[in-house]
Amino acid sequence: MSNFVTLLVEDDALQREVLADVLKDEGFEVIECTTAESAELIIASTGTELQALITDHNLAGKMSGAELAHYAGAGSTAPPGGIGPWNV
Repeated sequence: MSNFVTLLVEDDALQREVLADVLKDEGFEVIECTTAESAELIIASTGTELQALITDHNLAGKMSGAELAHYAGAGSTAPPGGIGPWNV
């Protein structure tokens, strides 16, 4: 799965580290962000290089994970993802 670029957005450092390690162990390339606002900059600069977005809903900053997902999907031809109902 090399070169499958995943943007991981999580403001809790421990959760972000654990999830990033799991994804990397599975062969994903992971870009980590702590806020939706910083993730917006990554999305704007990388364009189609990103294949997946994994985000927490309640993030530090002004934008939620759902708002970030909407921003990331705007103008995309990729199939939509899902929102998990779990609370970690």
